[in-house]
Amino acid sequence: MHIVTMEVFMESVATISLRATKRARREPALAVPKFAPWGTVFIGGAYAAKLQKKVFTDNISMSKVALMVVQNNLLDVQEPTQEIATIRLSPNDFGQRKMSLSELINPDRLAMWSEQNASLLPEDHVIDILPAQVGPYIWSQFPNQYDLEHLLIAMAPIEVPHRKPFIFRLMRQSSNGLCLSARGAAPHVCFKLQTPFLFRLRPRKAV
Repeated sequence: MHIVTMEVFMESVATISLRATKRARREPALAVPKFAPWGTVFIGGAYAAKLQKKVFTDNISMSKVALMVVQNNLLDVQEPTQEIATIRLSPNDFGQRKMSLSELINPDRLAMWSEQNASLLPEDHVIDILPAQVGPYIWSQFPNQYDLEHLLIAMAPIEVPHRKPFIFRLMRQSSNGLCLSARGAAPHVCFKLQTPFLFRLRPRKAV
C-alpha cells in the first residue's frame, strides 16, 4: 500500500492550483477581422504641397499618363486634409472569378457585400470606392512599401481627351521604388481572380 505523505499531498494541491490559475489568467484570443485595414493615406492640405514637390523631383517613377494627370491639376489635390483608411480586396473576396471595374465599384454591390460580411470587417465599417487622388498620394507617402508589388485603385475611371478611361496602378520597380501608372478600365475589361484592389474603409453612416 502506497502512503502519501502530507508534504507530497500539499505539493500536488499547489501544482493543481497553479495550473488552474494559469488557465484562468489566459486571455481569450481576440477576434481579428478577416479583411484587415491595409493602411491610412492623408490627402489634401499640407500633403498636397508635398505631393506636388515629389512629382517635380521624382517624376521618373510615374508613367507619362499619370504624370500628365497630376501635373495638369486634373485631380483636386488642394482640398482640406483628409485621413482615409483603406482595405485590400480582390474579385475572389467578392465570390467572383472575374469582374469588370463597373461591377467592382458598383455602389449597390459594395453596400450589399458590406452588410453580408459585416462580421469580417472592422466593427461598424463598410467599403467604398476611393477618390482618384489617393493613387498619387500613396505613391508619395509609401515609396518604400515593399509589400506593394502590384495594386490597383478602386476608383471611378479618369477620362481625358483622346485616351481610353483608366485607373491608377501602383507597381514595385527594383530601380525606382514604387511606380504610379495607368491601367485601362474600359467597361468590357475584366480583372482576374486574385487581382488586388485597394478600397476605402469608412465608418458606417448613421441612419
